[in-house]
Amino acid sequence: MRAVWTTAAAILALTVGAESDCYRPREWNGRCSRDPYKLPSTLFGTKTTYPHATGLESKRAQRVYMRGDVKLMAKICSFEVAHYGWSPFCYLFDREDLDLFEYADDLDDYEKDVYGNKRSVAMGCVLVDELVDKIREKVQERLTGRPRANRRLISALYFTHAPVIKSLIGKLGLGRTEPPLTADNYCHYKYYRPWRSSHMVPFTANIALVLFECGHQGFYVLPLLNEKTIRLPGCRNEFCPISDFLRTRAVLSSRRCDLAKICSRNWNPNVGPE
Repeated sequence: MRAVWTTAAAILALTVGAESDCYRPREWNGRCSRDPYKLPSTLFGTKTTYPHATGLESKRAQRVYMRGDVKLMAKICSFEVAHYGWSPFCYLFDREDLDLFEYADDLDDYEKDVYGNKRSVAMGCVLVDELVDKIREKVQERLTGRPRANRRLISALYFTHAPVIKSLIGKLGLGRTEPPLTADNYCHYKYYRPWRSSHMVPFTANIALVLFECGHQGFYVLPLLNEKTIRLPGCRNEFCPISDFLRTRAVLSSRRCDLAKICSRNWNPNVGPE
């Protein structure tokens, strides 16, 4: 059975009720400046997204909405389209509105979970080091014919959630933009940008490193992001010789990975390896 919201009042009542159930850390109840990674997307929203969309909402539905209402309705629009293929909330926005909201979300992810947060990226060393260890184990097994610890590794599978995927993506150097995403360069990245969260970390996001043994040519690593082959920074092409893969910045900087050090208050991202 599909729910249909036929009036602006019904839509508004739903959004207000849903927002009241959302967990929000106490420090976010005041100004967003208390969370440093919220600043760029908040600034962008203040400059463009919310005034633009709020004005359109008032005109179309004959009702003045608060910023949070508008943002929540846009979020419901995107989630319902992903699940049902359509959403009545989407009719409240035009294409430009939704593009602006998408950029605000991309900017928030980019600053909070990836390249604007060096600590988050550094924490990806744990995952890279673990993946490299499994690749070395399989190579050693193939070269010697002896499995490690009386086990024969076929595949290593890990299951996690979006922030960890973003940390690994950042550590691998994928989706980095130059110049970085900021609150002021939406027009520069409106039509194309390397970091787009809906492409990088969609539902069921996944990363794979597939090891190939190619006869006398040796071993190759093929990376895939969401089932699509990608080229890692430091590799000449998508199909990367293992010698090149082990010399990539992501792998070299993940040696001697010390998570406790990264998480400490005095951690300096500019000194030595993680």
